[in-house]
Amino acid sequence: VAALELLRRMDEMLLQPDAISLNAAISSCSQGQRWAAAVHLLSEMPKKKVSPDVVSYNATMNAAKEANLWPLSLQLLDEVHVLRIQPNLISFNTVLAACVRPGRWSSASRILQSMKDCSFGPDRRSWTSLVAAFARGSKWMEAYNTMQELRQMRLEADLVAFGASASACQRGHQWILALELFSEVKSANLKPDEPFCASVVTACAMGLQWEVAMSLLQSMPRRQLNATSTSSAPVLTALLETKQWERALQLFLDMPRPVADAQIYSQMIMVCEQYKLRHLHRQLLESAVNDLAGSTPGYTSLVAALALLNGTQPLPRLSPTATAKLSAAGPWRAYAKEIRLMEHVLETATEGDPESVCNAIETFGLKIAGSKGWLKVAAGDKAKVLVTAARSASNLLLEIGTYCGQSAIRLAATRRAKVVTLELDPIHAIIARTLVAFAGLSAYIEVWTGHSRDLFPILADRFERHAFDFVFMDQRGSRYEEDLATLERLELLNAEAVIVADNVLKPGAPRFLWRLCKSSDFETEVVRVNEFAMPVEDWMSVSFRRGKLGKSPNTPTLPNELGELSQAADEMRNRAQTAGGVSFREWSTFAEMMRERLHHHGIAATSDVQSLPRLERKTCCMGS
Repeated sequence: VAALELLRRMDEMLLQPDAISLNAAISSCSQGQRWAAAVHLLSEMPKKKVSPDVVSYNATMNAAKEANLWPLSLQLLDEVHVLRIQPNLISFNTVLAACVRPGRWSSASRILQSMKDCSFGPDRRSWTSLVAAFARGSKWMEAYNTMQELRQMRLEADLVAFGASASACQRGHQWILALELFSEVKSANLKPDEPFCASVVTACAMGLQWEVAMSLLQSMPRRQLNATSTSSAPVLTALLETKQWERALQLFLDMPRPVADAQIYSQMIMVCEQYKLRHLHRQLLESAVNDLAGSTPGYTSLVAALALLNGTQPLPRLSPTATAKLSAAGPWRAYAKEIRLMEHVLETATEGDPESVCNAIETFGLKIAGSKGWLKVAAGDKAKVLVTAARSASNLLLEIGTYCGQSAIRLAATRRAKVVTLELDPIHAIIARTLVAFAGLSAYIEVWTGHSRDLFPILADRFERHAFDFVFMDQRGSRYEEDLATLERLELLNAEAVIVADNVLKPGAPRFLWRLCKSSDFETEVVRVNEFAMPVEDWMSVSFRRGKLGKSPNTPTLPNELGELSQAADEMRNRAQTAGGVSFREWSTFAEMMRERLHHHGIAATSDVQSLPRLERKTCCMGS
């Protein structure tokens, strides 16, 4: 910033900057994530009668790399060649490093190959970047072969290169090769660090070699390394997949507190819930609240709610000051929004009145609308579609993605039918159970903690075949297709079950929509709705199963563009969960792009909220 300010003052004083001052200004842009300013300064150099040199381009490429703009880094390197500027080792290594995070291994391979024709050739850093790019691109064999090539050239690999290669083996479930790398690191007199050990442990765990993984994990303290969730979670997963419940629970209890994240707690709580380990279940819930939300405003309210669920004390009425902080300035901490929602409902809603509880949730969502704390609930137009689609359900209803329980409460209150709802996050599950109990619907709603992938087989054991009349999908859209296929394979769906899915336009579920709209197995309505508390269009899909289906879906091959669109939707979801979030304007632009691409493949909205009477008639016919 200081360098840019100096340039501005030089312009005001009619002083001509030289290459050194301009290059310094461009270099400062990479430190401040001001890549656009760097590109602008580079383009302005000829206008100021200063010829850009290799330092100018290196600094601009570095700014693009720091901003994760690998295509721009490649473009700038191409410009260097076009302008006949001689690139140096820094030029190539900067662009190679830019290729690592997105896993652009093909570009990295091409660049490194071109370096072999230069007088200086690739160095250890160049090769390490190539290995890391292979790892990110899940090309374990190429990463391993590159390490072999390093040995043949008598270049000593450092721990970074070994770590990248181990990461590639982890992604490829190549546990034997990962163990070879572990031995090579010791032979090279290098001290393994936690990320390297975590990759080796994970590779063994993913290969279901849990005994080897456990041994490595237990050896980490002797190496003066602390186990983290990165190294421990895969071992727990391997133990769970092989039904080593006691070992999994013991490992979990032996782990340091900071290691336990939401994913680990979810897996352990799921085991305790399903196997009726009540005492340990209570311990884990208390531990989860302390570890995951201990520093969050409203923590005491969450503790009180957990005490209510455990039956150790009655639920206190919160003081007005608890909800007076709802609009307080400052960033949302983890779970702060959900805890404040719970406080708001308990303070303002009527106990035992589901409609009052749902209204309080919507009021809270509207109150925080426009902030980074947007509340993801199926309210407003979406609630109308959901309730209408569920009219024919008379037996069991399944929801995937409980969040704080709003949709489950509305479904149970409308139908007075049994709702089983699945929630991955243990804190969200606690809040949902609290609001369900406050609404007086604990007899109708079961909140299960865990991932749908792990819980579906348990559902199949617990309930009869074809048990579910209705399914509401409100998890990640990229999982909709897989979850539907699993429900069908396990024969959990009624022959004429209704499948409703939210957010199929924003951020989108292209694969799922293709399956539903292009298959003769379903009759699907794509309903245009307004997103709750956001000025953005979204779609909900309502699909009616057409009787007993065959073993494989009758669906045309998915176009490549829709596969890429599905990846873009997932990237948008991930970005929405970061500190910066996604603005309403960006959501609107993305939804418009998604709508145009889907329309190109014959997928479009077929109805809207005004068409609900027609949807209701169709629902009633399916249920009769």
